[in-house]
Amino acid sequence: MKKLIVLLITLALLPQVFADTLSYSVIINYDNETLSLKDILLIKASPMPADKTGEYTTRIVSFKGDLLFETNFNINLDPLYSMPLSKETATSSKRLTKTSFDLVLPYYSNAKIIKILKENKLLLEIDLSRFSACNENHVCDGAESVSSCPGDCTCGNNICDANENYMKCSSDCHSGQKDNVCDKIADGICDPDCNNKDDYDCKATSGSKLFLYAGVIAIAIVLILILAKKIKKSNRNKNKAAFKM
Repeated sequence: MKKLIVLLITLALLPQVFADTLSYSVIINYDNETLSLKDILLIKASPMPADKTGEYTTRIVSFKGDLLFETNFNINLDPLYSMPLSKETATSSKRLTKTSFDLVLPYYSNAKIIKILKENKLLLEIDLSRFSACNENHVCDGAESVSSCPGDCTCGNNICDANENYMKCSSDCHSGQKDNVCDKIADGICDPDCNNKDDYDCKATSGSKLFLYAGVIAIAIVLILILAKKIKKSNRNKNKAAFKM
């Protein structure tokens, strides 16, 4: 009795478990050994199990080129007849040359492409990037997050992402870099997130600029005085020459 109750509870929960499982529903047209994509969508259903038997091979490949899933399958080309069958129909060995079939494959957030092969010959490629939440480009962008794309949104990817700063991830966000945090590190760089009162480097930079401006002004004054002196001396010489004449 207990086993029966457990079985009934398990059967009742199965639809809920499958409802949380995402899969690709890939509908493919077959036409004399030629395959073409008819439609593809995401569905909440359990995917087909991996199988090593079958003349066709399906592979799901990630953006980095890693193999995520592989299975084999056959295409059913036997015709379907309504009952009752005639004598000619029952003895006919004619097979279909055109049909459509559906592959239910497991969903991967970093999947880039589906490849379908026969005897290692590529027959069809299907782009999955529009369904993916992780493009594995080492930048935490778009709808990516730590849960959906840890490789792009984790400290250590050499990119100072929007959710990182020097205090959280100094390996990606260097001191003095704009990261919405004033780190106050004395490194000779005025942190753009600090004001002059918070970062000594900003004060030092401001003082250096004032000293530089004062130096430039002083040099300009000296040059003006020297030039004025030369002009005055030149005018005096001209007056002496005119007087002698």
